[in-house]
Amino acid sequence: MLRLLEIHGGANIYIPEKAEGSKLSDNIGIDAARALIAHIGYGEMKIPLCKPWRIALLREAGMSINDISRRLLVSRSMVQRTLGEKVARRRSCKLRRG
Repeated sequence: MLRLLEIHGGANIYIPEKAEGSKLSDNIGIDAARALIAHIGYGEMKIPLCKPWRIALLREAGMSINDISRRLLVSRSMVQRTLGEKVARRRSCKLRRG
C-alpha cells in the first residue's frame, strides 16, 4: 500500500479488472495488485495522500525525521508535530472510489 500511495497519492487512477499485465501490477507488484482488486474491485479510484499514516510507518521503519521530511516533501516541523500528537496512530488510511 505504501508504494501505491507514494506513486499515485493525490491522484485518480484506474484499477483494472485483472492484475496480470497491468500498469498497476508493474507499479506495486502482482500480489499487491491482486489483493487491491479483490478488496476494492475495479474502476476509477482516488488515491489519498495519507501523510500522517505514512509518517508513522516510516518512523517505525527507523527513518530519521529529516529523511521522512525529504521523502514526503513536508516540513520537519510537520513530521515532529504529527509524531508528537500521535495523529498517525489515531487516523487510518482508507482507499475510496473517486
